[in-house]
Amino acid sequence: MVDILQLPFVKKKIGYGFPISGNILHFYVGPEEGGNYSENIIRAKLFDQMNNEDGFLDVAKYHLKLGLKNARFFSGRCNIQSTWGKLIAIDHGVRGLDVTNKEVIRDYQVNHFARKGNHMCLLELSPFSSKSLSDSSWTTKEKDLNEISDSRLNLITTKIKKYTPKLCVFYSLSHWDKYKQIIQSCESANTINYKNLLNDNKALYYQGKKTLFVLLHHPVAPTFNNMTNPVGKRIHELLFKSQRKVNKENQN
Repeated sequence: MVDILQLPFVKKKIGYGFPISGNILHFYVGPEEGGNYSENIIRAKLFDQMNNEDGFLDVAKYHLKLGLKNARFFSGRCNIQSTWGKLIAIDHGVRGLDVTNKEVIRDYQVNHFARKGNHMCLLELSPFSSKSLSDSSWTTKEKDLNEISDSRLNLITTKIKKYTPKLCVFYSLSHWDKYKQIIQSCESANTINYKNLLNDNKALYYQGKKTLFVLLHHPVAPTFNNMTNPVGKRIHELLFKSQRKVNKENQN
């Protein structure tokens, strides 16, 4: 029997995208990707075959190789994947673009999202896939996650420090404590004073030395309803405010 915790993808698979140091990058960090927990051996073997030393994969190539069920998000008028679609819409708002046109979001998912030459990278707190906490394998999954938790936090911290993204959005309220550990490590700070992103505490932010960190509820959670547009717009304002400050300091 394969011990899934000993497979390379557990220690190396960080997520999707093509980060390049020095480029403007937006990192989106979530708990895990969807799928059955029983699929993880297949996913692990495929990760080994694609052999990406830095742990990032082309999201489309990886899912196309997984098979028809996973490939359905990358051709023609495909379904917009619920989480990816919301993240793409948020990112469009961050860049001052239209977030309401579903065809634009669909095209971006099919042709650009987390692909070579794209600024968006999707990172995962867990390398394992599962549908939800109600997954039939949750007991096994919870045990596995507890064993690798510290190493995964360190892995994500290392990637953020290495690539210094302009923006790093963490989503899923139930994981905020772990995300805050990552932010503290990235900023080498004992305490972080977060501010409300909007007019309530459903979204927080902290402007770090090089990265704007944002904490959100999960984009598909009921508590996130109608927040996509204001969240993207507010992050856009903060990033441009930060850039103006940098430009002013460089002029002095």
